Amino acid sequence: MQFTLEHPLGQHGCASELYSSHGVAILAAVEERCDSDAITYTEHPAPPRAWVDKGGHTGLDPLIALAFCSGVTRRSKLLTHLVVLPYHALLALAKAVATTDILSSGRLILGVGSGYLRAEFDALDRL
Repeated sequence: MQFTLEHPLGQHGCASELYSSHGVAILAAVEERCDSDAITYTEHPAPPRAWVDKGGHTGLDPLIALAFCSGVTRRSKLLTHLVVLPYHALLALAKAVATTDILSSGRLILGVGSGYLRAEFDALDRL
């Protein structure tokens, strides 16, 4: 059985300390010490207020956050849960993915999806 720790950033009850570099580093270090298999960040660049109010969440950029986590961990896999492909210029995304994978010594696992929040597509002018 494998276990993954999802960063709770933006979820109801999330400690404000987890929004800082220090908090992200501590969470990544704890994840690795607990022998979890991966740490994961999800992508919501512009979540609509109504969705957040009903239990949705904000979040950090998953690739940047995971690249940061790679610097404070040595073993943990780094999982995007998930990157929404239509939100991105694909060549720039491929470069960011490759860079994160190289800097993490091949520990990145790229999870991708199509997205579902129309308001985010609208905010990103991607429809």
